[in-house]
Amino acid sequence: MLCEAMKLAAVYAIADLVPAHKLNRDYMIPPPFEPMIAPNVAAAVAQAAMDTGCASVYINAEEVKDRTKKLIRKNDAVGSYFSWYADMTEKE
Repeated sequence: MLCEAMKLAAVYAIADLVPAHKLNRDYMIPPPFEPMIAPNVAAAVAQAAMDTGCASVYINAEEVKDRTKKLIRKNDAVGSYFSWYADMTEKE
């Protein structure tokens, strides 16, 4: 079951991906293909679920983040694009 704390954790995890110096009226959320959205949201939601007692299983949130990154980087079309995008943004 998705509790309110888990929803807020997802929102904040996404918002935290926008650096303060880039935040403006036209740029409030990261691009949809930002490769860190899924790993950050997964870890934040898992942690919120555990912190509030909504979780039925307790796990390491950082492990959730790492496993999500690995899933995204698999050699499929989406994973390849995410890898390319991550490499391009790291160079900026």
